[in-house]
Amino acid sequence: MTTNTIAIARQQVIFVKKETTAGTLVFPAGGDVVVAAGIGSIVQQPSFSDSDEIVDSRDVLSRFQDKYQAGDWSFPVYACPSGTAGTAPSEDVLMESLMGTKTVNAGTSVVYTLATAKPSFSMWMKKGHTVFFASGATVGALKSSLETKGGHKLEFSGQFMGMGWAGTDTLDAAALISATSVVVHDAKKFSVGGHVEFVEGTTVYDATTGYAVTEVVIATNTLTISPGLEAALDDESIIRPYLPTASAVGTPLENRKGYATIETVTTPLRSMNLNISDAPKYLDDEITSANFPTAYVETKRAVDGTIDVYFRENDLKYFYDGYNASPAGDIALQMIVGSTAGSIVTYDMPTSSLSVPALEDADPTVALNMPYKALGSSGEDSISITYT
Repeated sequence: MTTNTIAIARQQVIFVKKETTAGTLVFPAGGDVVVAAGIGSIVQQPSFSDSDEIVDSRDVLSRFQDKYQAGDWSFPVYACPSGTAGTAPSEDVLMESLMGTKTVNAGTSVVYTLATAKPSFSMWMKKGHTVFFASGATVGALKSSLETKGGHKLEFSGQFMGMGWAGTDTLDAAALISATSVVVHDAKKFSVGGHVEFVEGTTVYDATTGYAVTEVVIATNTLTISPGLEAALDDESIIRPYLPTASAVGTPLENRKGYATIETVTTPLRSMNLNISDAPKYLDDEITSANFPTAYVETKRAVDGTIDVYFRENDLKYFYDGYNASPAGDIALQMIVGSTAGSIVTYDMPTSSLSVPALEDADPTVALNMPYKALGSSGEDSISITYT
């Protein structure tokens, strides 16, 4: 007997797993979980082209579905260092996809530096009764800020090649032990690549890592699974999505334990924002046998943000820096969050160019809003992100 349960927002779990080959789906382990600090989004909306057939009607009577364009995803997390220097943080896969290169210095640091190419990952996002999954995902943008309150939030977003889902249903026929196919009430709830488990009474059958769905036949509501069933199942047994038990890494950083340096000098500030924009071009305009994009190419990146400070006497020099463009006005910027070894993240922008500050009312004081842009020196060095 099928149900029609409403998904609960708090029942959200997200896993990310680095891919060996871009677009080839990889199933996660428990340690690949990232705890979202907000509601995650994953969507791939197909487009259509109206038919040009001439008929005696003002209505459009038919249309053609176009090849899928890249999908979009987004979710925020808190920066979660592992607590042990030289061990990757919870957001490791996301940071490596954003930056391109990860270097682990045992017992000391994990450093993410820019590269000309970025790796992809598979994403698995549980939304109540359903798990959505995506292959060929990359991080295209990061927004971060340092303030006086709250956790240090990282807002990640990007695109992916193709998506699927595994939902909750019941069997429409009994299945024998070792069977490699099952009949469900509605096969539209499942996609190839998903993993499922079965529930009969109080017993859960998950084959340790779930049963992979390898074929979906909508006409007969039949799913092919691997491996074969570990036990015989009765008609109306529950089939539902499977994910590993989450094992989160690290503890979220607090913004209050952060500070910034300008030209290596610790500088009091009201806030500092950082934006990294590095979205690759997904090749969704190639004619291939695949219905989804199968590759992406990196484009120009941009690293910029704003610094908000109270206007002190010595800050007048920033007007000079803003008026005198690169290289005369270039400065070194750092944003550092955390104070305990193993739980510190540093954003280092050694060659940054300030724009002319804007005077702002901060009653009863005056504040400066200073836009900046991080520049490369020799290339792929406009910013690095280090966990120590």
